[in-house]
Order: sequence, then structure tokens, then C-alpha cells
Amino acid sequence: MHDQFSIITTLVTGFGLALVFGWLAERFLKTPALVGYIIAGVAVSLFPLLPNVDQGVTQQFAEIGVILLMFGVGLHFSVADLVKVKGVAVTGALLQMTISASAGTAVALLAWSWSLPLAIVFGMTLSCASTVVVMKALELRRLTSGPSGQVAIGWLVVQDLVTVFIMVCLPIVAQVTQGDGVMDPRAIVVSLSKTMLGLVIFVAGMLIVRRRVFPWILQRVAIAGSRELFTLCVLAIAIGIAYGAGAIFNVSFALGAFFAGMVMRESSFAHRAAKNCLPLQDAFAVLFFVSVGLMLDLKVFVEEPLAVISVVLIIMVITSTVSAFLVMALGWPLDTALVLGACVSQLGEFSFILCAQGIALGIASERTMSLIVAASILTIALNPLMFATIPRVRHFLVGRGKFFRKAAMRDSPLTSKVSAPVSVKGHVVIAEVGEVIANVLPKLEASSINTVCFVPNEESIPEGMNELKHCSLIVGDPSDPILMVKAHVMSASLVVLPSADPMVNQHILTAVRGLKEDVPVIVRAVHPEDAEHYQNDKHVTVICDVSIASTTLSNMINEAYGLPPAAVKSDVEDDELTPEEQRAIEDAKHEPDLAEAIRAKLHHVKLPDVHMPSVKMPDINLPKVKMPKWHMPKISLPEVSIRFKKKDDEPKADTKDVPKDVTTPKVEPQTETVWRQATTYGVPRIVFSNKMDATGADFIMSLNSLNSRLGANAVALQLPIGAEDTFEGVIDLLKMKAIYFDGAEGIDVIEKEIPAEYVDQAEEYHQTLLEAAASFDDDLMMQILEGEEPAIEDVKAAIRKGTIAVELFPVLCGSAYKDKGVQPMLDAVVDYLPAPTDIPAIKGVDIDGNEVDRHASDEEPFSALAFKVMTDPFVGKLTFFRVYSGTATAGSYVLNSTKDKKERLGRILLMHANTRKEIDEVYAGDIAAAVGFKNTTTGDTLCAENDFVILEKMEFPEPVIELAIEPKTKADQNKLGEALVKLAEEDPTFRTSTNPETGDTIIAGMGELHLDVIVDRLKREFHVEANVGAPQVAYRETITQAAECEGKYIKQSGGRGQYGHVWIKFEPNEGKGFEFVDAVVGGSVPREYIGSVKVGLEDALETGMIAGYPVLDVKATLFDGSYHDVDSSEMAYKVAASMALKAAGKKCAPVILEPIMKVEVTAPSEYLGSVMGDISSRRGMIDGQEERGNAVMVEASVPLAEMFGYATDLRSFTQGRGNYTMQFDRYEPVPKSIKEEIIKKNGVK
Repeated sequence: MHDQFSIITTLVTGFGLALVFGWLAERFLKTPALVGYIIAGVAVSLFPLLPNVDQGVTQQFAEIGVILLMFGVGLHFSVADLVKVKGVAVTGALLQMTISASAGTAVALLAWSWSLPLAIVFGMTLSCASTVVVMKALELRRLTSGPSGQVAIGWLVVQDLVTVFIMVCLPIVAQVTQGDGVMDPRAIVVSLSKTMLGLVIFVAGMLIVRRRVFPWILQRVAIAGSRELFTLCVLAIAIGIAYGAGAIFNVSFALGAFFAGMVMRESSFAHRAAKNCLPLQDAFAVLFFVSVGLMLDLKVFVEEPLAVISVVLIIMVITSTVSAFLVMALGWPLDTALVLGACVSQLGEFSFILCAQGIALGIASERTMSLIVAASILTIALNPLMFATIPRVRHFLVGRGKFFRKAAMRDSPLTSKVSAPVSVKGHVVIAEVGEVIANVLPKLEASSINTVCFVPNEESIPEGMNELKHCSLIVGDPSDPILMVKAHVMSASLVVLPSADPMVNQHILTAVRGLKEDVPVIVRAVHPEDAEHYQNDKHVTVICDVSIASTTLSNMINEAYGLPPAAVKSDVEDDELTPEEQRAIEDAKHEPDLAEAIRAKLHHVKLPDVHMPSVKMPDINLPKVKMPKWHMPKISLPEVSIRFKKKDDEPKADTKDVPKDVTTPKVEPQTETVWRQATTYGVPRIVFSNKMDATGADFIMSLNSLNSRLGANAVALQLPIGAEDTFEGVIDLLKMKAIYFDGAEGIDVIEKEIPAEYVDQAEEYHQTLLEAAASFDDDLMMQILEGEEPAIEDVKAAIRKGTIAVELFPVLCGSAYKDKGVQPMLDAVVDYLPAPTDIPAIKGVDIDGNEVDRHASDEEPFSALAFKVMTDPFVGKLTFFRVYSGTATAGSYVLNSTKDKKERLGRILLMHANTRKEIDEVYAGDIAAAVGFKNTTTGDTLCAENDFVILEKMEFPEPVIELAIEPKTKADQNKLGEALVKLAEEDPTFRTSTNPETGDTIIAGMGELHLDVIVDRLKREFHVEANVGAPQVAYRETITQAAECEGKYIKQSGGRGQYGHVWIKFEPNEGKGFEFVDAVVGGSVPREYIGSVKVGLEDALETGMIAGYPVLDVKATLFDGSYHDVDSSEMAYKVAASMALKAAGKKCAPVILEPIMKVEVTAPSEYLGSVMGDISSRRGMIDGQEERGNAVMVEASVPLAEMFGYATDLRSFTQGRGNYTMQFDRYEPVPKSIKEEIIKKNGVK
């Protein structure tokens, strides 16, 4: 009883005082909480009035705290952080630890006459900084992702590794130390060998359990157990390995915990382990630091003040100074050196662990721990002061020597990997590149607006940003005035601060205003109260919105410039600072206010002129935001001038044939959709510009639109002679001849000389064609460069090569209705598009599952793929197929290898647009239709009977939407069924079924538009009139909490009654469906009725718990109940089970699940804002986006209930140029408001 009371008293007192003193330390002393925890331990040892604390109990819990601390270090140990800065981190940290440890050892030996082992332990403890303190300090100052933070993190990683190695060697020192402090070399070798052997065996064992044991244990615990059981399992593994390492392999228990964490990090359960164990790790770590405070003897401050001061000076002066000099000597800037020096100027948890291990081994003493704890408290408490003095130290050092000035001007090695900013004038400075800015930059690039963007590190650069010609990058903090000078903010026309953090924006604005007071600034304010920070700055415009629309922001910047898109050009090619700017920065380094000093130095310097007409920023209205005390001012950009450089060597665009009133290319939306599909699958193509005799025909505009709207490398093979009603023929740019089409149907092709008025234009486009073709043939390129006229066949071969590579797109023109230009177009198909022999062999699998290739050859065995089934009113069922190899004759038999059925190839039809021709044989590469197939459907493989092969399979997605359909008249009843069967044969994504409850006929497809087409075909092709019901969403229900529920059914109406009584525990069973468990013990429910309970639950689950929808993912455990010898029956237990489920509807927090669709929307990039906004309005979540040429593909997750009518809306706001696909992804709970609406709609109370 006394022991239990001692443990409880220790825990309550330790935790209580630690929390109080930790809060006081953070609140008033502005130091990390662990200082408060240590002081709590000191308070417990000082004041006898406090409840008694058992130091033995505390020590036991402290050991567990050390294990969890080391386990957490191993769990978060990242090799990637070390690789980024491996040069400075490895070299610098090793040298710093060596120097710090040597200084501490020398002081202990020479000044205090300590023994060598004790002096070594003492010196090593002085070389370890606190990871906890450093990470919190970096996060507080937003330095974690910058170069300084990366160096500090890498430095700590190396320190941790070295400390782990020291912990391996420490037991050796204890074993081989003689009484006089002299170490025996032979004993050292023997002991080290034993320890290293034990370590090797231990590491090998860890690798084995990582691959086999850990995953097996954790997977079963994660599946079968609760979160608490998983956490206990992880803790048991960590503590077991820690103590096992010391007992079996002679390895420190702390080292064993570190390795256990590293091994756990490699498993798939690392994130869950870290998440579950972090609270326990923090709790036990509190007791560890309290136990450290208990070890502090305050007499050390009185009896040995010089010793404490010496330790503090070694850490805060020697360690900090050495680290800073090492960083600068290794090529890093002064700012990084000062930050690192502040980071390592304190002692932390590893110092305590090393010292505690030394005490346990008999090397160190309590006095050593008191000295370390005292120094740790002082250094951690003074650490914020070290960071606060960085600006003054920097100012002092810059004014004292050339070495420090060079270091201050030096760029981070991480920065040098990114493109240096060009010296642009009249540009936009963007202080942060996030998702919105990443979407804005391509729009500014299209307008030729120069931008200078800040990024915190190289890893945060968005993909494709380095390819932007008008965008320059600076890696670093935008609030640094020196970097702002490098961004030429004093000659910028606009500064954009898009951060959602108001403090960040204010720091950057301070740096900007210190250099230039009147530069216009656009600031993002998430909340209206954030906007009040800028009310006194008349040159600031605030966008008060949670999310800036990229299109809105880019349009705002374009309006601010008020210039045509191509009018703003980079005027300075040099990528260095001007001499005046360099001198100003160097002279101002020693001034207290750096930004003000630089501005003063450059006040009389005339910057290069930049020309822009006088323009004004648009008024920014703040919707739904009341600001009674002030209003947003208008921003006027200063009048500047620009000098345009003349570049005579650049080709001038020919605009004489482009109508002046045409501003938008005229590629049809259908063409754009098909083009994107062909690009996705790598299909070569040529372009035929039809209807050249129609009103408004313009071939040059169509050619240009292919480049601008589709991003295609289109090149003209022909030019039209005339247009609209004057269209007469075409000019062949290869033969340089005019072609006219005579006769009623243009059958007679007549070649003549090119009319005089078209000669110049034809010659220009002829040269363009030759240059485009020459890029695919080096010999042709040499002929053109030498002034020779290449042979037509050589040019055709080069064009064919580029077309097949899907890098060149020949363009022809004509009027197909009048047969003008059709024959040359067919010739071009033969000349430039790939033959069956030009494409790779199709792959398949034989009867044994081995991969085989089928080449396009008549000599190989027959293989074909059925790609479409169509019902023809004259010949019946037509199956279209494409022959990949071999030949087949009419009347022969082939094998449907997909279904393993023999099919008779009755008749073979060659299909044309409006005619069909019966043929006797098909060859490799042919596309034909077969009459007589009975079992073949879309996607089936046809092959020779004696040579089995299955070609690449087609995968068809599952339907996502259902409609109820019924015939309007009884006469249509039979015709409807037959028509639906035929349509289902044609379209594998179309399904039909019958609702077993209502008897309704259900049709299912890929979307509303798909089913609309099906219904239209029923009416048009099969003459069936039908009524269609509203689309229905397949909702589901499930539970979110576990509960034990009772179901009791008693009915007595004279004679034999009914009695059923069950107790069932219902639990969520995510992803596993319904699971029934029989856990009845003692026969409380007879065996013959347990099956009835299961059936009753299954029936009740189909009718739902709250809204009548089927229930998913429920585990039901029958564990108790009762029965009546006479009245119990199967029906009674079925009803009792359903009553238990009804009771679960009140206890288990049931929810309604709605189907979430994976939606992919493809649209031109100018409609990106509309697409994303519409998805958000439909309760959708944007999962990502991807650039595809000049279009963008948006991936989103949207509830199916919100997707009805989306096809029409998408066509509306993208002008018919957008399309989408969707498929079922998962179920998710519906919002509360929608849940109530569904319940009300279904009439459930």
C-alpha cells in the first residue's frame, strides 16, 4: 500500500509541478518548457512541505523517458535532411564536437584534476545541443525550411549520430579503466571487439525483425486491436529492445531504443507509431527532466561558481564561435553562421543522457550531473538572447573586417543551384510562390511581364517554373533588405505579398518600404482585421479573401500595367547588381537600419529608365467586409519610361493575311476535345481545313489557331487560291504548283503555274515547310543550308518522320462537299500517316500466360480485336474488328480466345460511309465487319484455332448513375427489353437490371449524357417511347461508435407466445462489410437460434437504421441473451435482432454515406478558375492539377449527388471546350444538413 501511494504521489507531484513551472517558463521567462521541468525537480528537492517524491520511482520512470526520447529520435531520424547539407554538416559538426569536447576535457583535467574517463565524459556532454530547443527556436523564427534551418537540422543529425557512437563506446571506457585512471590497450581492444560484435549481431537482428517480425506483429495488432493496444504493442517493442540490447548484446539501452525507432521508421506503421506514442513520449520525458532537476545540487552555484561559469563560457562562447567560423570557412554566408552559432549555444537532453549513463557505469558522479544541469538551465534560458543579438553581432562583425563583409554578401550554396535573378526594370516582385502564384506565373509569362519570385528553398520551386523565360528566382527570406535589393525592388512597378500570415507580410512590407516608400503593393489579408495593419499606407491595396483566384490576380496585374501583352520586355541582360548597388550594400553593412541605409546610399543614384504609360491600379472592392474607419485607396503607378531594344535578327510575324478584327482563334471545341484525346494516346494526325468555300473561311487564321489554341507544330502543305465564293483550288507547297479541280465532282485534277498574286506568299510558306521538315533530317538540313533545292521525295520522307513521331502536323485545305482538295488529302494520308508496319507489334499472352508479339504481317497467325458491336436492321448483328496479323476468309472458323468459344466468320463486309462491300478475305491491318458472330462482344480477341493468343484487354469502368425506365405503352414493353439487350451488347459501360422490390427496369451508365443518348437511341432506332425517372444516388449507412444494444421481443396473445432476447455489440468495421461473431457462452442463446439472429440482422441491415439505405461495414458480436423453453422461435430471434439494430441507431452514432466520385476535368487553362470554382461550389475537393499542353487537367473528388447536370454546366462556362470523366472512388459521410434533408425526404422520423 505504501509503495502504491508513493508511486501515485510521485506522479501527481512531478507532473503537477512540471506543468506549472513549464507554463511559467514559456509565459514569463520566454524560455522552452523543459527549463521549467528541470526547475520543478529542483523545487521538489528544496521544499520539504511538498508531497514526498520517491526518487527511485522517478528514476525508473526517467529511464522509460530516456528510452522513449531515443525511440522518438530514431523514429524521426531522416537521412534526407543530412544529404542536403552533408558537406557543412558532417565536416563542421565533427570539428565542432571535437573542439568543444577537447576544451571541456582540458579544463576538467588541468583546472579541476579530474580523472581521464570522467574528463572525457564531461567533455562529450558539452558538445551536444538540444534538438528540442533548436527545433522550437527555428519554428518560432520561421527558419526551418530556409538554408540556415537546413544547416542547423543537418548539424544536429550529425551530432546525434556521433553521440550514439559515444554511447556505444562509453561502457568500454568503464570496463577497461584501471583504478589509477590508466586504460589498458589490450583490454580496450578486447572490450571494443566484444561490443562491436554485439552491436553487429544486434543490428543484424534488427534488420531481420524489420522485414519479418515487426510487420507481422503490428499488422495483426492494427487489424484486430484498438488504438490503445497498438500503442502498448509499440511501447513494448521499444522497451523490450532497449533493455534486451543491454542485457544480451552489451549495448546501451538508450542505443537500443534509438535503433528500435530507426527500424520502426522503415515500416509502413511509422506514422501511426509516431502519432500514438508522441503523447506518452512527452509525458515520460517530463519526468526525465524532473529527475534531472532532482540531481541538481544548488550548492554547486555557491561552492563552484567558477566551474559553472566556465562551462557556460565554453558552450556559449567557444562552441558558438567555433561553429560560426566553421560555417563561414566552408563557404556559407554570415547569416547562416550566426543562426547556427545561436542554435548550438546550449546543452540539451543528450548531455543528460550521457551523464546519466556515466553515473550508471560508475564513471561520472552526482557532482558532474549537478554541474551539467546548472549549465544547461543557464544556457537554455539565455538561448533566446543569443537569437535576439544576431542583428547587432552581424552589424558589429561587418564593420570590423573584409572577411565578414564578404561572408555577409555571400549567397547560400543552396541558392546557387537556382537561376540567379536578372536585373529587370519595371517588373513585379512576388514574395512567396504558393499554389495561387504558381497558376498566376504562366498568365504573366503569356503577357511578357517580368517577375522576380522568392522561394524558401530549392525543393519548394514548382515544377516547370525554371522554364519560364520572364521569371527569375531568389532563394531566401524576402524580408531581408539585401535580397530585396537583388530583386531590384527600387525599380519595380509592383510588389505582391500573397502570404496568408499577416506577420510575414508586415515584415516583408517593412523591408520594401525601407528601400522605396511609394512602390505599389498588393497584400493578401485572410481576415478583415488583418487589413487594418495597412490602413496608413496609401500605396497598399488589400485583397481581403480566403483564397486569391489566380485569374483575378493575374488580370489585376495586367490591368495595372495597362499595356498590350507583348509591350513589357526585359531591358537589362546582366544578372549582377549594378556597381552603385554593390557599393551601397557594402557601405551600409555597419548601419543599424540596413534598409534605410541602403536607400540613403542610393538616393542620388539615377537608376536605368523604364518606360510605361501612366496607368492606375484598378479599384479593389472588398465584398462583405465593413471597414467604417477607413477605405481602400486607389494605387497609381509612377510614370516611367522604357527603352525597347531592336532585335533585327528575330523573324517578324507575317500579319498581312490575318484579319485585324480577329482576336480569338477558331478551332472548334469538338476538334479540341478529339485533339487532346489523340495527344493522350500518341496518335499521329494530319489536319484538313474543310469548307474553304463557305462564308468566313480563313485558312491562315485556322493555321495560326492550331498553334495558339492546341499548341501544335502545324505546318501548311497547301495554300488556298481564293476564299469563300472565290475559292478555286489549292497551291501545292511541295511541287510549287497550282492545282485546280474540274468536272462536276472535281474528278479532273489540273496543275498550273501559281497565280502571280500568290507567288510571294507561296514562297514564304514553302520555306517555312522546308525548315520544319529539315528539323527531322540532318541531310535535308545541310542541303537547305547550302542553298540547294531538295528533292520532293526527301522532303516527304522528313515530313512523314515528324508526323509519325507526333511532332509535326501537316495541314491541307479544300472543300469536301465539292470534292475540291479531297484527292490530295487522301494522297497525304498515304504519304505521311503510319502504315500498319510502322507501328510497334501488339503484345498478347499465349495459352500458358507467356507474353508474345504479333507483327503486322500476313505470314503470321491470324489475330484480331473486336472493338465495336452494332445492330444493323438489314443483316443483324455486326461485329467490327481490326486485324493485327495473318489473314482470314469468309466462311472460316476463328476462336474467340477471351471466351474460349469457336465463332463462324460468315460474311466479311468492308464498311464505307454510306455503302458496304462484301469481301472474301481480310489481311493484316484491315478493319472490317463480320456477320455471324454469336458470343463476341466489345474487347474480345479473335485468333486462329490452332494458335491461341489473347491481345491487350480493354478495361471498362463500372457505371456510376442509375435511372428507372418504363415504356409509355404496353405495346412498347417487349420492344423495350429487346432494345436494351441490343444496346448493352454494343456498349459494355451500359448495364440493365431489374429492381427486385419494385420491379422497375433500371438502366445504368457513365453519366447523365450517356443515358440521355441511350434513351434518344431507343426512340430513334428502336421506336420505343419510354418514361425516365429522376437520377437516384446510391446512399449507404454505417455506424461510427461501438455500443452494446439489447433486442427483446415478447408477444403473448393467448396460447403459445413469442420470445426472443439478445444482447449484441455493434462496432465499426471499416472496409470489411458485415461481420457476425458468435461469442455466446453458457448457452444463454440456444445454438439453433444463432443462425436466425444473423439472418435477422442481415435483413434489417438492408432496410437501414436512419434513412432506409443499406448499412455497410458493421461488426456484430452476439454475446448474451435469454430464451424461453416454450415460446422461443426462429422468428422471435429474427425480430429481436432487428430491434437490437434499431437500438444501435440511437447509440452508435449512425451516419449516411454518399458516393464520392473521382472526377477529371480537362479544359483550356484560361478556364481553370471557373472549373475550380464550380467544383468547390459542388462540395468538391481539388486533389491536384496537371498541365497538358495548353490545357489543364484538374483532379477532384466530388459527391455524386452534386454532379447531376455537370456536363451541361461545364460546356456552358468553357464554351464547349471542356470535358470530364468520373468514376466511383469511395463513400464518405454526408454533412449534417444534407443528412437531415435526406431523412426528411425519405419520410423517416
